Formats: sequence, C-alpha cells, structure tokens
Amino acid sequence: MEKETLYRYKYWKKCLKDINYDDYLKLCSINNENIINDLFYQDLTFGTGGLRGVMELGSSKLNIYNIYKATQGLSLYLLYKYKDNINNISVVVGYDTRNNSIEFAKISAIVLASNNIKVHLFKDYSPTPLVSFTIRKLKAQAGIMITASHNPKEYNGYKVYNENAYQITINEANKIINEINKVDTFLDFKKHTDINNINLSLIDYVDEKISEQFIESNLNCSILKDKKDKNDLKIIYTPLNGTGKNYVIKALNKDGFNNLLTVKEQLDPDPNFTTCPKPNPELEEALSLGINYLKEYDGDLLIATDPDADRSGVVIKKKNKDIYLLTGNEVGLLLLNFIIEYNLNVLRKDKSYFKNKEVVRSIVSTSLIDKICEKYQIKLKTVLTGFKFIGEELFNLEKNNKLSSFLLGFEESYGYLTNTEVRDKDSINASILISEMTYFYKKQGIDLSQKLNSIYDEYGFYKNILLTHNFLGEDGMLKMKEIMFNLRNRSLKELNNLLKEEVILKEDYLLSKAINNKNNTFNISLPKSDVLIIKFKNNSRLMIRPSGTEPKLKCYIEAVSNSLNETNNLISKYKDLFSLIIKG
Repeated sequence: MEKETLYRYKYWKKCLKDINYDDYLKLCSINNENIINDLFYQDLTFGTGGLRGVMELGSSKLNIYNIYKATQGLSLYLLYKYKDNINNISVVVGYDTRNNSIEFAKISAIVLASNNIKVHLFKDYSPTPLVSFTIRKLKAQAGIMITASHNPKEYNGYKVYNENAYQITINEANKIINEINKVDTFLDFKKHTDINNINLSLIDYVDEKISEQFIESNLNCSILKDKKDKNDLKIIYTPLNGTGKNYVIKALNKDGFNNLLTVKEQLDPDPNFTTCPKPNPELEEALSLGINYLKEYDGDLLIATDPDADRSGVVIKKKNKDIYLLTGNEVGLLLLNFIIEYNLNVLRKDKSYFKNKEVVRSIVSTSLIDKICEKYQIKLKTVLTGFKFIGEELFNLEKNNKLSSFLLGFEESYGYLTNTEVRDKDSINASILISEMTYFYKKQGIDLSQKLNSIYDEYGFYKNILLTHNFLGEDGMLKMKEIMFNLRNRSLKELNNLLKEEVILKEDYLLSKAINNKNNTFNISLPKSDVLIIKFKNNSRLMIRPSGTEPKLKCYIEAVSNSLNETNNLISKYKDLFSLIIKG
C-alpha cells in the first residue's frame, strides 16, 4: 500500500472515531488490504462534472464527508466571487430518486446555510433540467443537482451549475477546486453539518409553481401547435424509475398526446432500479420492458428517460412491425431534419429563414449534421463533449441578443435541447419534439427509419457507435493514462503503421494542436480537453477520450461511405482498431 494511501486511511479512522462512531467501526471491520487501497488510493476528484462515484466510506468514494467538502469549497468560492453582494447569494439544490440523494441534498443545503447562503431546496425529487430552469427563474448564483444520471444503483453524483444555469466549465471548476483543496474533510465537519448551528430560515422549498412553469416553457417549444388527431400516435413511456414521471406524462398530455401507456414496473421511484440495473436509455437491456410493451400493445413509439430525466432513449415500431432502436446521433439528425422540413413545407416555405439560425453539436457527435447545416446555410457550432458547452453557447447568444437564432443543441449521448430557458439537455423538451416528429411523419405514411434512410440516400451513409473499455482501480487509471500518452505521442506515420489505415489528420484537444498528412499544424481554439480525434482518408473518424465521470476509456467511431454495407464493414474494422489501441 502506498504511503499516502495508508495516511488517508489512518486519518479517516482517527477522525471518524470522534465524528461518527458507527462509520469508524465500519472502517475498522475492513481487513482486506486491496479493499482499503481501493477506498483510499486517491481523493475523489472534483471536475467539470462535479463528483461521481460509488457510495462507500473512503476518500475515493462518494459519501457525506466528500459531499461536505465539495459544498464547503463551493460555499467559499461563492462567498469570494460575490463578496460585494454577499447577503444576496442563493443556491438551488435538487436531487433524483437514487439511494442517499435526498440525504446528500439536505447535507448540501445545511452546509450552504451554515455559511449564511440562501438555499432553494426542492421538496421532492426533480429532473436535472428543472434545476437549470429554476436557477434562471430565481436568479440564483449557483445550483447543485444530486444525481449519477444513468449509472447503476451503487453510484451517486454531485453536479454544480453556475449563475447562467449551465454546468460549470473548466475555469470555474478550477477555481472551485482551489477552494475545496483548502477544506479539511473533518476539521469543521460538525460545525457546518449540525442543523442546530444554522439559521433554518435560510433554507426554503422551491415553489411548486416553478415546476408548472417549466412544463409550460417546454410546451412553448412545441412545433405542432394543433392538438387535433395527436391521439393517433400510441406512445409507450418509461421513466426507468427516475424523475421523469410527473413531467413527461403531463407535458405530453398537455400537448395532445393522450394515447399514452406507461411501463408500470418502471413508473415509480426505485433507487435500486430493480427492473433495469443499468438505467441507461442507450442500452437495449434497460429498454427491454418498454420494448415488450411496444410489441404487446402495438405502440408506435417508446420513449425512455434516464433517472434524472435529462436524456431520452427512443425505440420505434416500423411499418413492417419490426422494432428499431434509434441512436442518439440518429435522433439528433431526425430532429433537425423535422424542424427544417416543417418550417419549409408548412410554415414559411422560405429557405433563407435558416441563414440566421444556429445548431450546436459536440465534437464527438455525427458530422453528418454538418452537411445538413451546409445545405440550408445554418451556422454550425462545434463544442467539447459535455452539454455544459452547449449551455455556454446559449449564454453567449443571449449576451449578444442572438438567442432567437438557436435552433437545436444535441450530443450523441442522447441529449437534446430547443428550449432556450433551459441550459442543459432536457428529456421533457425532447419527448415533446420526438412525439411530434413521429406523429408528423406517421400522418405522411412514413416511419422514422424510412425518413432516416432518405437522409442517408441524400448525404451518404454515416454510422456512429461508441465503444468503451473499463479501467478499474488505481492500476486501471494509470493504464488508461499510459494509453492516451502513447497515442498522443505517435506521429501520423506511426499511427498509419499501427492502425493499417491512412490517417490524414490528428487533432489533440489537450495540446490544442492538429496536424495533417502534409505535416501542416493548426491551432484548436476550443478549451483544452483530453480528447484525440484521428481522421482517415475516407472521412471516417476515431474519437478517443477518458470518461469524465467513470473509470473508462471511450472510443467514438464514425464510419462514412456511400453504401450501407461498406459502412458496416468499416465499423467492424474500426472496432478491431480500438482493440489494438487498448493493447498499446
């Protein structure tokens, strides 16, 4: 065991003996050195995604002590940032349906109040996009959302939002980290977490009217305003035992979609996600119950929202009755196409309308969107992975009085947004648009897979998949860093030899540099991020980055060709290339 690991372990035991004797006894009962090492090999890292981890005791895990430390550091940051208006600082605190979410939210609220910071606490579990919406409505200076999004039941997380209602970006995170590093995990723990030491009037519950306003705000983004005949679309909905239940159903009903059936086994909160151990709407296994409902009740569309209701999974029943799971990229393409077609064919019939519009996508999302934007002269903005950067672009548009130009923001990981009053991906917003889109094409006798194929016929076949490789524990993290280091330092010629494919461009977002096969170098203007993009001669791409929230390496593959068969062949080939990269 490393010296620092042993020090953390002993320090936690010493402090917990005085602070929480039950937790002290739990720690003392662990005799396995490998387990102790896993619990204490590092301090849980706070980054642009806040905190996320398995809920256990230990410096590397998520628990009340690390929640306290993060919140105390955030408090210090806010008190310094708003020192000229210190009596008017307020923070919105929300939480999802996971184990310990409400406890973590309450501790966060108490710590903030112990620093004389006003807290707007949700009375019940709430979707992540509602927290973003509420920050703007209440003119709060920050927000905290307790959620681990789509992770299994063992995980929880802690997201931080700024006054502009999007998740903190790199510079803000670094400033907060500096303050967190000043906080001892235990020294003032009792002082800042004892409810008897705070002014309870500093904590109030968020008015329930804001939830109604949030739903109405999303309904204002509806494209098909006429509610007539929308019951012709039969929708199956599952919140995957998360926070979407009271929001998606109400929003769809108000939009005229009353032919709605819910997956009853996944309707109510279940922190253990009994029917879907991995409550991720990207995964077929999480959608299996909903798919059964779709088949049994002859539905047209299945919508699944993840536990904090910011992402949407979509399954359709094709005209031939086959079931088709749409990817995040496919839904993004279809939504943009729907918005364009409806405007051109129904509303304005004027292509020039789109010259003043903007679409924002993440760098790892499908580049087919670029071709569509080019055709209609829509401005395309590419940003780093993470919806916070789309939220930041919304803020910049608002600052420059161009907010009305925002058409769509999306990322491949099933996140979509058209509502400019929210600054994070929003499954309530997306559920409305996806339902309207499916209905719009159904009335034309077209299913979404047919519409998708017509897009490919026009622009070429783009297929995107995500591969991941897990690196658990301290050794795994070191191995992942080694792979990225080695890949980063290979020349294009060395990459050609390794991958047996002609590389024409390597983009390194950590070094902010790109180099092409003519040895020309270019600066990358986006913020630094540990991402490598390797582009091949046929315009296919491998995009590789460590996850910001989990111990895994992600490889986004985009295969491009003029035929479906060739694209599928390329996908198989590039899967093997990722295996080569993992081996080093």
